[in-house]
Amino acid sequence: MIGMNKERGFERTPEQYEELWNPKIEVNGAIGIQCLLGPNAAWNFKDAKTGRMKYTQRYEGTINIDMNLEKFPFDKTAVHICLGCEFYGGDKVILKIDDDWDRLTPVKSKLRDWTLVPKQVVFEEKTSIATSTKSYSNVDYIIPISRKYMFYIYKVIVINLIMLIWSWVVFWMDHDAIGDRMSISITMFLASVAFVFVISDKLPKVEFLTVLDKMLLFVFVSLFLSAVESFVVYVSLDNGNSTTASKNIELAARIGFPAVTVLFFVFHAVRSILATVEST
Repeated sequence: MIGMNKERGFERTPEQYEELWNPKIEVNGAIGIQCLLGPNAAWNFKDAKTGRMKYTQRYEGTINIDMNLEKFPFDKTAVHICLGCEFYGGDKVILKIDDDWDRLTPVKSKLRDWTLVPKQVVFEEKTSIATSTKSYSNVDYIIPISRKYMFYIYKVIVINLIMLIWSWVVFWMDHDAIGDRMSISITMFLASVAFVFVISDKLPKVEFLTVLDKMLLFVFVSLFLSAVESFVVYVSLDNGNSTTASKNIELAARIGFPAVTVLFFVFHAVRSILATVEST
């Protein structure tokens, strides 16, 4: 045991101290939680006069958290680590927060896809009611995290935007070149669909549309409408209508498609990014 002085007669082993009394602190709601420090490293004898002892422990396991994925991949959430006693109620053990907790070792993480927000980490003392006659003392360790979204911007959103922008070249092609125009639109549409299949394992399987889902759906619809525009222009000329009407349609497409695209992505992407930055 750390700090044990046998000359003063303290010859109990850490295992014997655990048999005398152990608060049995656990992480509530954790899956497969394991203590990494054995009794010899966990117990620390601090003061021979008062018998004060310190118990230190490291845990490893899985914690379930509720996530709101509507703003994926610009979402953020908080990890709640709730500490409590396994057996003793609030009348036997009261968990208190160290007054110097904010000067302890900074929070570090090996999470590959998330960024911790250490400035917003907080401790909360609370009492949970188990039954009408028994309650437990708990401490919540709340760690805000935000997703690292640059991967999705560079490798998903930007690539789909490039394909979408390239599809706009049909608006400057000859009206009669319906085959070439449709070929470009269909090729970009199929390329975008194939790209989504490739990255499908990176997307959450949810029943609602996330921000990224809306962006990808917008690209699909825009590619489809660009093909429809080429068909409408060709049919209009084939039916003997004036070229002025076809030119007006082309001009509206040249201005409307880029304008709507910019407004859509500014509304969704920029707003989500700014909300994430402000939270940090």
